[in-house]
Amino acid sequence: MKTQVIIVLTTLTLIFPTILFGQTAIFSADTLHFYEKKKYRLDRYNEIMEAEWRINGQTLHYGSEPLSIRIDHVLDTIYFKEFKNSKWDTLICNITEPKKYIFYHNECCGGFNISDGKFINGSVNFSIKSSDTKRLYLGTLGETGLLVKQKNQILKPGCRSPMFQNVYSITFSEIEISKDTSDRIDILCLYEEGKEQLNYEFAYRTISLKLDFLFLPLSNQPIKVTYIPKTGKIKIE
Repeated sequence: MKTQVIIVLTTLTLIFPTILFGQTAIFSADTLHFYEKKKYRLDRYNEIMEAEWRINGQTLHYGSEPLSIRIDHVLDTIYFKEFKNSKWDTLICNITEPKKYIFYHNECCGGFNISDGKFINGSVNFSIKSSDTKRLYLGTLGETGLLVKQKNQILKPGCRSPMFQNVYSITFSEIEISKDTSDRIDILCLYEEGKEQLNYEFAYRTISLKLDFLFLPLSNQPIKVTYIPKTGKIKIE
């Protein structure tokens, strides 16, 4: 049965209208760091310049005018296309602070990084609403995962090269642990509570993938993912 995903809209603007009214976040895309260094041939430079973001119906390219986005305290989506013939990626984020965000081309691995004056690390707060001892659940953030057994388990990035772009895949799955080495086995870095070191060779088999989306962190505030076993629904907020 297909898992139902619920995106929770936390309308804090109804609570603090006088504080939040008129506040905006500014998004721009920097080109100077790779243009002035002349690190690329003209054809490669033109290819990089094809990158496009769409935020709340507005379009942003490298070198275009900054976008002013009103803060609304609900989950937002940013659409990104790296090249003109690429498919659009849908990035879940939360524009909650009146900051200035700058997109940078990722010179190492393609795609982009984003900064509000510093590199932004993502995190996710996984919860299961009621106990489900018969099944084993795995939540992941990029290359790192944890076994979700209770409420409010926060996962931060691990086993990730600093050269990677700061867009993360978040998944939630029902799994089984296996020592088998067949093609159907996945391996990742597992965070285990009470241990300082990650388990770099955690092997498992996915029984049911219940959630898979791309997350663009715009603050250090964790995104929340809650699974409700009784109904099979997942809330993102």
